[in-house]
Amino acid sequence: MTTNLVGKITYANPQIEDLLGYRLTELVGRSLGSFLADTDKNAFDRYLAACNKGQCDDFEMHFTRRDKRDLWVSISLTPLSDGGTDALGSMAYVTDITTAKREERERTHLEEALKRALSLLDHAQASGNIGIWVVEDVMSGRGYCSPSYFALFGVPPLDRVPNQDEWSSWVHPDDRKRANDTLLKALASGGTYVSEFRTVWSDGSEHWLRIKGEVSHYRNGAVSMLGVVIDISEIRRLAAA
Repeated sequence: MTTNLVGKITYANPQIEDLLGYRLTELVGRSLGSFLADTDKNAFDRYLAACNKGQCDDFEMHFTRRDKRDLWVSISLTPLSDGGTDALGSMAYVTDITTAKREERERTHLEEALKRALSLLDHAQASGNIGIWVVEDVMSGRGYCSPSYFALFGVPPLDRVPNQDEWSSWVHPDDRKRANDTLLKALASGGTYVSEFRTVWSDGSEHWLRIKGEVSHYRNGAVSMLGVVIDISEIRRLAAA
């Protein structure tokens, strides 16, 4: 689309019509800033004024569509001139980034939830009977496991999340397939899952562990997971008595 020096739309292509939900005849002559959320109006005026002076930068803005839905866009302004030094307005290249922004908010909410969970689990971890893990991205393996997580498996702590082969080797051979199947099913379908299995420490002792995890799928294909692991050996012993 193109705008004049004060930000009024002088031309919009069909893609802009679809993006904002307005017809061309409704867009021309209207200020681009009128579609912005109130929090972004002043910022847009500053960007426009700078671009009229030839200082154009890409920026992100929060629009409201005709149907009142939120719309996040990336805007790239290019100054328009009469061929000389006088500016006539700007050419605005608009890209819909709503999905990316939604995923960013979801990740932020997840991180905030994790911070609260970590705070609540501090005391429990100190007792050594509960461990936590967070995998921000399953493909890269980026994440964190608490020291007590490794202690419950009877292995030395790592400075990273264990890979699938390492984790599987810590599970009792008789429980390994079931535990792996449960994990893989959760990774494929998402949501909450629970798994109980034995682990064998280096001294040969067996310990029952219970995992409760949650897998999240994002629109960009990323997968994250988090959860807790607790020792239920005593519960198992009492149930068998």
